[in-house]
Amino acid sequence: MFRESSLADILEGIPPTFSRKPKAKYVNEGDDVILECRLVAVPEPEITWHYKDVPVISQQNIIVATESDMHMYCSVINFTKIQKKQEGRYKIIAKNREGEATIDIPVKVGRRIFVISFLHIT
Repeated sequence: MFRESSLADILEGIPPTFSRKPKAKYVNEGDDVILECRLVAVPEPEITWHYKDVPVISQQNIIVATESDMHMYCSVINFTKIQKKQEGRYKIIAKNREGEATIDIPVKVGRRIFVISFLHIT
């Protein structure tokens, strides 16, 4: 869903509107995982990620970053070797003076299964 913005829209402002909504992630423990969300907003929105109602910040194996191009924004959480304890619902909140938008992204982390086979030679 993308529409051309007119000059009037930009002068009046655009509430945060998600142009690409992230889908639920089903990953294996130890995988590198990226949660990505794209949105449009004028003026620039404040974008925060939350996990269990606590803001997510860059630390240990997590990098949170937001890039912009004019009034288009891309915000990501990048997990290096995600852990089982990081499973759950992540929420992205984008707000500016025109409004607020939120999306929940479920992340399910499975245990990696190793299969060992033995070759028996007689």
